[in-house]
Amino acid sequence: TWAFLRGTEDKEPVPGLVISALGNAIPAAATVATRMEKDGLATITKVQTGYPDMDKTTDSTRAHGCAQVMLTLQNTPENMEAGKAKVAEAKAAAKVAEAKAEVAAEGEVKLDE
Repeated sequence: TWAFLRGTEDKEPVPGLVISALGNAIPAAATVATRMEKDGLATITKVQTGYPDMDKTTDSTRAHGCAQVMLTLQNTPENMEAGKAKVAEAKAAAKVAEAKAEVAAEGEVKLDE
């Protein structure tokens, strides 16, 4: 999940992220969200809980609920700026490499003539 918030060379960081979990996965989702906040990657802005019906049949029999949590995280301004800079640097490096390849290809053609 950190790549979504920090961005990669190919993709800018996302401004926000929602982590959701059901049942026994809730502690893991809470751990991930609080760790991301502790590490300065994001801020938890909203916590929602629910108890949705699961395995509901058409005649409403055998329906049972399951605990659910949805944690909304907002990316930090520092991550957003750093991620955008990383993408811009990668694009600039790709353009330079492309230009060098074109110059090399032109040089090879002229040598052959």
